[in-house]
This record gives sequence, C-alpha cells and structure tokens, in this order.
Amino acid sequence: MEALEAFAQTVALHRDRVDFCFVYVQEAHPTDGWDVGSKYRLAAHTSLNDRLQAAQMLVKDASAAGVAELPLLVDGMDDSLSELFGAAPERLAIIRHGRLLWLGGRGPMFYSVAELNKALTGVLKGEDP
Repeated sequence: MEALEAFAQTVALHRDRVDFCFVYVQEAHPTDGWDVGSKYRLAAHTSLNDRLQAAQMLVKDASAAGVAELPLLVDGMDDSLSELFGAAPERLAIIRHGRLLWLGGRGPMFYSVAELNKALTGVLKGEDP
C-alpha cells in the first residue's frame, strides 16, 4: 500500500499535464502457484472474469489511496501486455503518443515511484528520460 500511496502523490503532482492509468495483469502470487501469503488470497486466473474480479481489489486499494478515479485496464488472458512490458508483478512506464519513453524496474525489488517522478519531470521539461 505504501507504493500505491507514493504513486497517488505523483498523480496529484502531475495530473494537470499527465494521464495516468492502472493496468491489472496476472496474479503475482497465486495460492496455487508461488504463494507467499500475500494480502489477497487468489488462485491463478483461469478466465477473464476471474481477472476482472481480482482487478476490483486494486480499485478498492486505489480508492483508499485517493486515486480511484484513474482508469483501470485489464490485461487479456494471453498476458500480452504483461509480456510486452515485463510487467509482472508490477512495473511503471511512461508512454507518450504510443511510444515507450521510460520503463521502470520490475517490482517489488526495483519498483520506484521516485524514479518515475524523476523521469516524468524530465519528460515534461522536454528532456529524454
């Protein structure tokens, strides 16, 4: 939740110039896979409906962090977005006009909202991240 709250601060700082969204991908630690006893006890998604229901938990957490208004996209069962961006379990990216400008490290170890802020500030100044 701490990373989500930091992300909410980034949204508040840049929302007048940047469109933000969430993309929900495959479950990182399913109970029938790499179970680490996470907050949500979910089995691996076997249908898009499973994934959509799980994504609603992100909406609840986003609401608690103050960013419930952000659009939520959900990766298909082919995991194409997750594979394209190496997004599982979590990742931050800056995309402008359909072009990837910056891709943060894989979470949770290399996930950094501070690095997103730095890159985003540079992009808004016209710098390459």
